[in-house]
Formats: sequence, structure tokens, C-alpha cells
Amino acid sequence: MKSTTLLLTVAIGLSVAFSGQVELKKDVNSSAVKLSLSKSASADQEVKGLQFDLKYNSNEIKFEDASSLLNGFTFEFKNTEAGTVKGLIFSMSGQSLNPEELSNVLEFKFTPVDGFSGESDIQLVNMIIAGEHGENITSNFTIPVSTVSFENIIPFKTTLSKNYPNPFNPSTTIPYELKEDGLVSMIVYDLNGAEVKTLVSENIPAGSYQAVWNGVNNVGQQVASGRYIVTMSAPGFSDTISMTLLK
Repeated sequence: MKSTTLLLTVAIGLSVAFSGQVELKKDVNSSAVKLSLSKSASADQEVKGLQFDLKYNSNEIKFEDASSLLNGFTFEFKNTEAGTVKGLIFSMSGQSLNPEELSNVLEFKFTPVDGFSGESDIQLVNMIIAGEHGENITSNFTIPVSTVSFENIIPFKTTLSKNYPNPFNPSTTIPYELKEDGLVSMIVYDLNGAEVKTLVSENIPAGSYQAVWNGVNNVGQQVASGRYIVTMSAPGFSDTISMTLLK
């Protein structure tokens, strides 16, 4: 599982309010998609709010959170179904949205689903731009699909994910992420607390990894069916998951 930072700069082709095109840029310092606006010199109507759907592939990336980056503006959103976030940004005091002075408007946080690595698409659709009295001042426009890469990205936090498949036979995969270099230990225990198998015990660079357990102990013997505990420790991190081996 990997995480990334995405900078989504949006200048939408509109006859009265905006001009330009969608562009996606990547920044590896945080995990976010940032929405920016630019305004044409010929625009003659104030923009009071934006409403849109953000579409993404839920089999590849997971929507985590969203927030407004503007003082005085509220952003309400709802993850209505897998792969769709409906959003609305507005000012409770009636303040105008002035794209000429904006670099970042909204922030969306995504993480890749377990095991996904590669490129994924994000797209803005069904956009409505509201004018002074709430009227729709959006003209016809198209926004090309933006593609983002989730390869070779340093995770923004250290995590231990659930193994898959679970229950399993004969082997299972355990994804984990490291936000920094350091000594990593991952050990399988039985329910009595006895060590069964050391999966990882070494210094590992920051990144996304997977450990595989094939149901054998430290001396290569196949263990019995049942539930087992995996404990992982890394710099500033400790967590456990449970796994079930079925034969």
C-alpha cells in the first residue's frame, strides 16, 4: 500500500468565469490533492460557490478526507458511493470566490488501496459554478481525465495493513509501509504468546513493502490450523493483526 501527494491545479474552460485547462502535478511532501482556480481577465460575474463531483477508481485509490484551504469558506462533501465524492464550497457570509488571488482552494486526501501500484485517474465532472443569486453561470466545458502515479512514493505514515487472503491456505501477504528508514521487526506468534516465525528483522529504507508467510515456523515445519498474531515494530510505531490459517 502506498501513499502520495497530488497537486491538482484546475482552470476550467468557461465563457463567463474561468478559462484554461485541468492540470495535475505531484508533490511528495504530503498526501493531498489540491484544487486551484485561475480566472480570465474578461470575466464579468462574481463566483459565490462551486459544486462538483470528483470521480476516481475506488479499486485503486481510497478517499480519506477533504477540507477547505480558504478562510471564511465552508466545504461540505459526501462520499456518496464508491469512486464519487460530491462537494460544495461556499461562504456563509456571502463572500465572493476570487480566483485571481487563489492558488489553493480545496484539499483532498487519497491513499492507494492495499497492494495497488501504478497510475490512477481522477476527474472533475458535473461542475456547477454559482453566481451572485445562486444562479448557474457555468457554460459548456470539458475537463480531461488527470492521471496520477502511485509508484516510488514515500508513505506519509508507517502502517501495518491486514493480511490477504484471510483466512488463508497455504500462504498470505502482509502489506506494510515505512515513512522513514529504520529497524523493522515483524514476528508471528501463536495465541499462547510463543514465537512461531520471524518474517522481518532488518534495517529497511522508507517505502511500501509486503511480507509473505507460508505457514511454517522458524525451523521450516508446517504449523497447525488456527489463529496467529503478527506484531510489527518500527521507529515510533508498533501494531498487531490477527491471521487465521485453515487446512
